Amino acid sequence: MLVHAGTSTKAVTNTINSLIRGGAPVTAAQVFAATDERCQRLVVVLALIDLGIAHGHLDDGNTEQIPLTTPSGARRLIEMPLITFNEPIPDRPKNRSRA
Repeated sequence: MLVHAGTSTKAVTNTINSLIRGGAPVTAAQVFAATDERCQRLVVVLALIDLGIAHGHLDDGNTEQIPLTTPSGARRLIEMPLITFNEPIPDRPKNRSRA
């Protein structure tokens, strides 16, 4: 199921939250698979790790693999700790300048 496109942390957060609304928990690999194929890049994996540290659960004892396609078209598997998201990630408040 394709949820959102984009490589920004906000786009990855939106994908996580959409998948969780469909039934928690979700893994980083599921989030990556739900990302538009054109956006399945290493930067999304890094965003998943960052969001997993801040808002998810990292299981050092288990791993999962995420398939990547390099710009040259080669397929690679990235093995990383299992990251699980159990709750929606709250939107970060926008910076508001104080007068």
